Amino acid sequence: MEQDKKINKMMSPEAIFVITGGTVLSEDGVYHSTSYSDGDAFGTLGGYVRVEAGAILASEYPKAKLVTTGRGGAGKGKPVTHAAVMERELLELGVKPERIVCEEISTTTMSGLAQAFVLAQKHHWKSIIFVTNEFHLPRVQAMWNTLDTSIEAHFISAEDVIVRVRPEFSKTFEDIKATSAYKKRLESEARGIEALRLGTYHAAPPEDKKERLV
Repeated sequence: MEQDKKINKMMSPEAIFVITGGTVLSEDGVYHSTSYSDGDAFGTLGGYVRVEAGAILASEYPKAKLVTTGRGGAGKGKPVTHAAVMERELLELGVKPERIVCEEISTTTMSGLAQAFVLAQKHHWKSIIFVTNEFHLPRVQAMWNTLDTSIEAHFISAEDVIVRVRPEFSKTFEDIKATSAYKKRLESEARGIEALRLGTYHAAPPEDKKERLV
């Protein structure tokens, strides 16, 4: 298990897990993955860059499956799951439908990682990638490390993937990191990691995870 914020050309993943960052209903009446302007009680979300990065990685690892994740505990009552929304977005970005696997069970990051382990065992995947926002990576890795698994897991920053393909995004991301919503998210992530270390971690209540404008 190792953290790879930047892509490692020596990797040969069998599956790329795109961790959900939540979904919101847009004015067009369609659910979309969140932008950085969307958040919850803990700060910014920015889920769509995870999907974009997943599509880029799909082109770089053409044999890997793309796993979209999340039923969405905070999205109770939504007509579609987070995983289904992300599947549609990946299709729109050119990923072939036969490459996509929807994981529509998990409702939290921890349960999503547990389901990733289940899917890896089911499909005999030995090497996988998790792609998520930069702010989310340390907690995801800390959670994965609590699982008893020999699966080779790599953890990649969605923003790093996008900057590599679109260097101009670097300035945009620097501006985002300067916002109060992003700083609030970093503080929340740090508290979560400390709680994991102390053994006091528990998932936030669903009402705190409801997506909203930040």
